[in-house]
Amino acid sequence: MSRHKFTAAFRGPPMQRAKRRGLARYAAVVLGNLGGASDVELLTASLADEEPLVRSHVAWALGSIGTEQAFAALRAREQRQALMARHMNFMQYGGA
Repeated sequence: MSRHKFTAAFRGPPMQRAKRRGLARYAAVVLGNLGGASDVELLTASLADEEPLVRSHVAWALGSIGTEQAFAALRAREQRQALMARHMNFMQYGGA
């Protein structure tokens, strides 16, 4: 859920205090503790969340679920991050 959609859906003091980032992090923790294979697709999509706090908890949740699909999502994310780091390094030190 985007920040704008979250704000629109959860207007009011209790939900606004929690903030989207905190609820998304908490949801990842719950899924890591209680979730299963059926939650891997949702968690995989959340690996691209704009918040590093959410992404790190989602990665933990996927590792906790521990299915091959969950580990494959973590490996794919790690490979994308390594590729981006190499690209940024090239652009900073060796690119045009």
